[in-house]
Amino acid sequence: MLKKNKLFFFVVGSLGFVIDYLVFSHLSSFFGFFESRTFSFIVSTAFCWLMNRRLSFGAPISKKITVEGFSYYVVTLMAAVMNISLSFYIVNRVGNDYVLIGIAIGCLIGAIFNFWALQKIVYKNAAV
Repeated sequence: MLKKNKLFFFVVGSLGFVIDYLVFSHLSSFFGFFESRTFSFIVSTAFCWLMNRRLSFGAPISKKITVEGFSYYVVTLMAAVMNISLSFYIVNRVGNDYVLIGIAIGCLIGAIFNFWALQKIVYKNAAV
Protein backbone atom coordinates (compact mmCIF):
# COMPACT_ATOMS: atom_id res chain seq x y z
CA MET A 1 0.00 0.00 0.00
CA LEU A 2 2.85 2.40 0.80
CA LYS A 3 4.26 2.17 -2.74
CA LYS A 4 0.83 2.98 -4.18
CA ASN A 5 0.58 5.99 -1.83
CA LYS A 6 3.98 7.25 -2.98
CA LEU A 7 3.00 6.84 -6.62
CA PHE A 8 -0.23 8.81 -6.10
CA PHE A 9 1.73 11.45 -4.16
CA PHE A 10 4.19 11.78 -7.05
CA VAL A 11 1.46 12.01 -9.70
CA VAL A 12 -0.58 14.54 -7.70
CA GLY A 13 2.55 16.59 -6.98
CA SER A 14 3.47 16.59 -10.67
CA LEU A 15 -0.01 17.79 -11.61
CA GLY A 16 0.21 20.38 -8.84
CA PHE A 17 3.46 21.66 -10.33
CA VAL A 18 1.81 22.03 -13.75
CA ILE A 19 -1.14 23.88 -12.20
CA ASP A 20 1.24 26.08 -10.21
CA TYR A 21 3.21 26.97 -13.34
CA LEU A 22 0.15 27.61 -15.51
CA VAL A 23 -1.55 29.82 -12.91
CA PHE A 24 1.69 31.72 -12.30
CA SER A 25 2.33 32.18 -16.04
CA HIS A 26 -1.15 33.53 -16.61
CA LEU A 27 -1.21 35.87 -13.61
CA SER A 28 2.31 37.22 -14.13
CA SER A 29 1.02 39.03 -17.22
CA PHE A 30 -1.23 41.11 -14.95
CA PHE A 31 0.44 41.14 -11.53
CA GLY A 32 3.90 41.17 -10.02
CA PHE A 33 6.02 38.11 -9.32
CA PHE A 34 5.19 37.88 -5.60
CA GLU A 35 1.44 38.25 -6.03
CA SER A 36 1.35 35.79 -8.94
CA ARG A 37 3.57 33.26 -7.15
CA THR A 38 1.60 33.49 -3.91
CA PHE A 39 -1.72 32.90 -5.63
CA SER A 40 -0.37 30.07 -7.79
CA PHE A 41 1.03 28.39 -4.65
CA ILE A 42 -2.35 28.65 -2.90
CA VAL A 43 -4.23 27.22 -5.89
CA SER A 44 -1.81 24.35 -6.54
CA THR A 45 -1.62 23.45 -2.86
CA ALA A 46 -5.43 23.38 -2.62
CA PHE A 47 -5.51 20.99 -5.59
CA CYS A 48 -2.80 18.77 -4.05
CA TRP A 49 -4.53 18.76 -0.68
CA LEU A 50 -7.89 17.71 -2.11
CA MET A 51 -6.30 14.97 -4.23
CA ASN A 52 -3.72 13.71 -1.72
CA ARG A 53 -6.09 13.51 1.23
CA ARG A 54 -8.05 10.72 -0.45
CA LEU A 55 -5.66 9.16 -2.99
CA SER A 56 -2.33 9.23 -1.16
CA PHE A 57 -3.39 9.14 2.48
CA GLY A 58 -6.91 7.65 2.43
CA ALA A 59 -8.20 10.28 4.84
CA PRO A 60 -11.88 9.95 5.76
CA ILE A 61 -14.29 12.84 5.44
CA SER A 62 -13.66 14.91 8.54
CA LYS A 63 -15.61 17.50 10.48
CA LYS A 64 -12.25 19.16 11.18
CA ILE A 65 -11.62 19.88 7.50
CA THR A 66 -10.48 23.45 8.23
CA VAL A 67 -7.87 22.24 10.72
CA GLU A 68 -6.72 19.57 8.28
CA GLY A 69 -6.44 22.10 5.45
CA PHE A 70 -4.51 24.57 7.59
CA SER A 71 -2.15 21.80 8.79
CA TYR A 72 -1.62 20.67 5.19
CA TYR A 73 -0.70 24.21 4.12
CA VAL A 74 1.72 24.64 7.06
CA VAL A 75 3.52 21.36 6.31
CA THR A 76 3.64 22.14 2.59
CA LEU A 77 4.99 25.61 3.31
CA MET A 78 7.74 24.11 5.49
CA ALA A 79 8.64 21.73 2.66
CA ALA A 80 8.66 24.65 0.20
CA VAL A 81 11.03 26.64 2.41
CA MET A 82 13.28 23.57 2.67
CA ASN A 83 13.13 23.05 -1.10
CA ILE A 84 13.93 26.66 -2.00
CA SER A 85 16.61 27.08 0.68
CA LEU A 86 18.42 23.90 -0.33
CA SER A 87 18.23 24.79 -4.03
CA PHE A 88 19.60 28.26 -3.31
CA TYR A 89 22.42 26.83 -1.18
CA ILE A 90 23.44 24.27 -3.81
CA VAL A 91 23.42 26.78 -6.66
CA ASN A 92 25.47 29.23 -4.60
CA ARG A 93 28.01 26.50 -3.79
CA VAL A 94 28.41 24.98 -7.27
CA GLY A 95 27.50 27.91 -9.54
CA ASN A 96 24.73 29.01 -11.86
CA ASP A 97 25.64 26.39 -14.47
CA TYR A 98 24.03 23.79 -12.19
CA VAL A 99 20.71 25.48 -11.43
CA LEU A 100 18.71 22.50 -12.67
CA ILE A 101 20.62 20.15 -10.38
CA GLY A 102 20.05 22.47 -7.40
CA ILE A 103 16.35 22.73 -8.13
CA ALA A 104 16.03 18.96 -8.67
CA ILE A 105 17.76 18.13 -5.37
CA GLY A 106 15.72 20.76 -3.53
CA CYS A 107 12.48 19.39 -5.00
CA LEU A 108 13.40 15.81 -4.14
CA ILE A 109 14.33 16.55 -0.52
CA GLY A 110 11.29 18.83 -0.13
CA ALA A 111 8.96 16.14 -1.52
CA ILE A 112 10.41 13.46 0.76
CA PHE A 113 9.99 15.72 3.79
CA ASN A 114 6.49 16.72 2.68
CA PHE A 115 5.34 13.10 2.29
CA TRP A 116 6.86 12.08 5.62
CA ALA A 117 5.48 15.10 7.54
CA LEU A 118 2.00 14.83 6.02
CA GLN A 119 1.91 11.13 6.88
CA LYS A 120 3.18 11.65 10.45
CA ILE A 121 1.48 14.95 11.33
CA VAL A 122 -1.60 15.65 9.23
CA TYR A 123 -2.76 12.11 8.39
CA LYS A 124 -1.36 10.17 11.35
CA ASN A 125 -4.76 8.57 12.01
CA ALA A 126 -5.60 7.85 8.37
CA ALA A 127 -5.45 4.37 6.92
CA VAL A 128 -2.13 4.79 5.10
